[in-house]
Amino acid sequence: MDTQFILRQGKAVFRVNRAGMYQRMTFLVKYEEMPEGKSPYLLSEKFLEPAEAMKVCAQSGLPVFTKNGRFFPAGKGMADFIIKQ
Repeated sequence: MDTQFILRQGKAVFRVNRAGMYQRMTFLVKYEEMPEGKSPYLLSEKFLEPAEAMKVCAQSGLPVFTKNGRFFPAGKGMADFIIKQ
């Protein structure tokens, strides 16, 4: 999926493997306030295996926050996603 499309929609649905079964999970777009601006991320209120969270990061191009951790696309951190105000 395109990152800009996800940000405009405010949510994204991805097919993930949870507990050995494929499921469709909805991730909401949230913003974290930082001194330089705000930074978008995808939020899920459910547990997700780290490997699956990294797949969602790679597909969306955005950080993923779940109950069991924060995951970022390879080679990026939260500061790389700041939207200047």
